[in-house]
Parts: sequence; structure tokens; C-alpha cells
Amino acid sequence: MSGLLRLVIALSVFVVVYPSSTYAQEKGFLLESYSSEDMYRLGEEFRFGHGKYPKDLKEALDWHLKAAARGNARSMFVIGNMYLKGQGVEANKGEAIAWFKKSVEAGGEGSAAAAEELGGLYEITDCAQSIAMWRRAAELGSVTAQNRLGLMYVNGQCTEKKPEEAVRFLLPAASTGDIISAIFLASLYHKGDGVPQSNVDARYWAEKATLLGWPRLTIADTYLNPIFATPLTKEETSQVERKLGYKLRPLKDGRPVPMYQ
Repeated sequence: MSGLLRLVIALSVFVVVYPSSTYAQEKGFLLESYSSEDMYRLGEEFRFGHGKYPKDLKEALDWHLKAAARGNARSMFVIGNMYLKGQGVEANKGEAIAWFKKSVEAGGEGSAAAAEELGGLYEITDCAQSIAMWRRAAELGSVTAQNRLGLMYVNGQCTEKKPEEAVRFLLPAASTGDIISAIFLASLYHKGDGVPQSNVDARYWAEKATLLGWPRLTIADTYLNPIFATPLTKEETSQVERKLGYKLRPLKDGRPVPMYQ
């Protein structure tokens, strides 16, 4: 028997009899060496079955709890979601809310998403808390929250109608490319609701909303058709084109011709 063959057989026996390491053995080492971010990532590996380990929701929860104990806001948010959806643990809305609150209080990455969840959960039961949480998420840069708050102020949902406040939140959301926010912002400028009436700004935001083609949404027809039906003066046209950085597209059946066909 050649020396190489003996080595291969010996190594095979060694691997069978003495596994290089098991997860149980590794876990102690990981606990000592992992940061809260490492624990968060490992929890996500177990939650989705990506990476080295198979999907295991109970292990996922365990690692996220360990990361949360070290102040990881993202893990707190994930734990809240797991309680909300009953993933690896019995569904418990109260526990979910408690963990979302911890994430918001901890701040940092994950807290905006937690505030979004709380904003939505409180809409039915506590309007004041709902608005407060949506505001917190919006202040942390959540486009979803900016859009939601804007629409709540437009429609008077969970609060009085406040078009000025609506504009305050719709504007940053629309500026980052949120189509729904752009549509409602265009309508507010068209009607002069919450802002000085401006055909220029109304057309600008209507154009921005349709840059990639007419949105397949009923509200697009409802809110944008009147704007495109409003004729612009030469000066207004020039102003819109300067803001857009290109010539206005021709209209066909009352709608701008798609830029890319």
C-alpha cells in the first residue's frame, strides 16, 4: 500500500471518528469571539437557511436574542418580527410591540424599520402613537414613513387634514423617487392645497411621476389627468423644462409619451 493511500485512509478514519467540529462545539467559541453584528448575521443565516448552517428558526431567535442583549437594534427589530409572525416562537403581538419599542429606543440601523412597524400596528388602536412612530421613522429617513405620513395628512386619517404637513413629508419622499408621493405632491401644487398654487411645480412633479411610463394606478388618472390638461404659458413651460433638465414630452391622449419605448 502506498504512503499516499495510507494517509488518505488515515484521514478518512480521523474525520469519521473525530469530526472537525460540531455546531455545539463551535457555538461556545462563537459566543466568545462574535460581536453583536456577527451574531445578527448568524441569526439571519439561521433564519433564512443561507450560508454555512441550515434554516433553524429557534437558533435564529437565540442568536438574535444574544445580539439584542448587546444592544443590536436590528436584532431587536427581527425578534419583534418573529414574535409578530410566530417564527420560531409562538406569535405574540404584545411581545412584538415590546421588541419594536426596544429597537426604536436603541437607535441606529433597524430602528427606522421598527418605528414603521409600530406606526402601522398603532393605526387602529392609538392614533397619537401611530403618528409619533411614523414621524420617528420619517425623521430617520424612511421613505415609506414619509409617504405614509403625507397621505395620512392629506386624507385626514388618524389626524386632522393638514396639507402643509403633507407637503413636508411628501416632498422628501417624492425627491427620492417615490411615485405615489410625487402624484399627490403634484395634485397639491395643482390645487394650491398646503402650498401656493403653481402650474410649474404641479407639472414638474407630474412629469417626475411618469418618467418611466404612466403608472399603472387608478390614482394616476384621477390626480394627474387634470394637471396635464392644464395649458402652460411659454414662461411656465420654460421653467418646468429648466427644473426637469429636458424638453417636455408631447402629450398623447392627455398623457406624456413615454421617454423610453
